[in-house]
Amino acid sequence: PIAVASLSQVHRASLAESGQSVAVKVRRHGILDMIKGDLAIFRYLSELLEGRFETLRTARLPDVADEVQKTLMRELDFHNEARNISLFNRFFAEDASVCAPQVIQGYTRPDVLVMEYLPGTRLDAFDGSDEERSTLAQAGLRSAVKQMLVHGFFHADPHLGNIKIVSDNRICY
Repeated sequence: PIAVASLSQVHRASLAESGQSVAVKVRRHGILDMIKGDLAIFRYLSELLEGRFETLRTARLPDVADEVQKTLMRELDFHNEARNISLFNRFFAEDASVCAPQVIQGYTRPDVLVMEYLPGTRLDAFDGSDEERSTLAQAGLRSAVKQMLVHGFFHADPHLGNIKIVSDNRICY
């Protein structure tokens, strides 16, 4: 793998038809069943706590458990991620300072996501000039504000493994 996380791994590959270099994100084997089991325990404990401690009832812990489950199930379905990537690219099609990899249609499954491979540099390893760094910081701020305030849609996991600097000093989410 060229990248690993708790839910998935990313591998580099080439498409047989075209030779195009791609990134293949694969959900970890067995992770869905593991998470479903953990969520069932979480739901049970939330109901138990709410039933035994009156002071916790206002927190509505079973509702919290339901929301966590809904969010995690969406995150584990790579069709959802593919739609979000495509939506991001549509929203920022006219902005040359940011991008996301293009989804390779026809290959994505609930447990596999295939995207164009965009080589780049992690933010913490980028050694551009002060001017380049300032320009990138401004572009990152503009895109974050536009994501939240204009589109109501934003990259919710912007850590160093999910953002890099690609050719022409573009920020790639």
